[in-house]
Amino acid sequence: MSKKENNFSESHELEDVIKQILEIDANARNLTESAMKSRADAEQEIVKKSLELHNIFMERAKHRIELLKDEEDKLAGEALANADIIVDKNLTQLNKIAEEKSEGWINEIYKSIVEI
Repeated sequence: MSKKENNFSESHELEDVIKQILEIDANARNLTESAMKSRADAEQEIVKKSLELHNIFMERAKHRIELLKDEEDKLAGEALANADIIVDKNLTQLNKIAEEKSEGWINEIYKSIVEI
């Protein structure tokens, strides 16, 4: 092989290597771009899912609060009804005592005033 042919062959091999390097570089860029897009999509999906979970938990919490509020209202109503029963019972007893003893109290007050 002549020197000129040898240089041509080496030049051709060098061009092939350069083309391969450029192809590898282009493929690497495409892979990198695809990976970056996938990462951005995944990050957006995470934000979306996070917001969905937040909304789900907030709805559950609101529902639970409503249930607790209803239960507390019911218990408060029962306690108030019980308190009303006790007040009515005590008032009835006081009225009975007042009716039974009012004449005696009036007489005692009268005596204490007259004796002065």
